[in-house]
Order: sequence, then C-alpha cells, then structure tokens
Amino acid sequence: MSRPRGDAAGRLLAFALWLLPAARYDWGLAMRAELAHLEQPAARLRFALGCVRAAAVQPVALRRLALSAGVAGALALLLAGGVTYPAARLELTGLLSVVVLLAWWGARPGLLGPVRPSRTARVVPTTGFAVACA
Repeated sequence: MSRPRGDAAGRLLAFALWLLPAARYDWGLAMRAELAHLEQPAARLRFALGCVRAAAVQPVALRRLALSAGVAGALALLLAGGVTYPAARLELTGLLSVVVLLAWWGARPGLLGPVRPSRTARVVPTTGFAVACA
C-alpha cells in the first residue's frame, strides 16, 4: 500500500532531506525508501521524527537552521512594524538582503563559495553574519 507523499511523515522526511548536506544524498534516498515500506501511521511518524533528529544534528544542518531562524526573525521584526523609523527600516532591509545574498552565494561553489571544509572556512562567514545581524 503506497502512502501519499503529503502525509505528515512524508512532510517531516522532506524536511529532514532538506537539512541533509549534499554528501548525504544516498542516506536521504535510503530514508525515503524505508519510509515507503512502513505501513502503520504511527511507525511512519516515529521513523520520520528519528530522521529529522538525525539530520538536525549534522553541522551543516545546524548552520542552515540558525541562518533560517535569524533571517526569519529579522524579517518578522521588519514586517511586524517593530522598526518605525524609515531610515532604520531601509537600513535593516538592505542589511537583511545582503545577509541572505551572502549566505546563498557562500553555499555555492565558485568565487565566494566554500574554499575547503576547515574550521576557519566556517568561522569567518559565521562571525561576519553574527556581526551583521548584531
């Protein structure tokens, strides 16, 4: 019996796959195949929650979650009207745009993309984002 992809377990697994780094693509395919063989909704949900937990502790996923939370928080502050001074609102919009652009650009290979998987290559952009957000 095939379950629709839109059930809760399928959506949770899709979130887990989004969190996984590209090097874990095969792992994501295996999770998807195993979920397809589970029939009981409770078992499917437990499996999907375990996959999310396993994916969320990956360093790449933690950075992705932190960046997403920071951008969402700044966007919520901007849209909720917490910043009423027009010049500050314009500055916050520009800064938020730059942070999002640099995060996107930094994840792509190329001129400003990842140089190597070292601690320094992760700390420098993270520090820059923290300073920009502060």
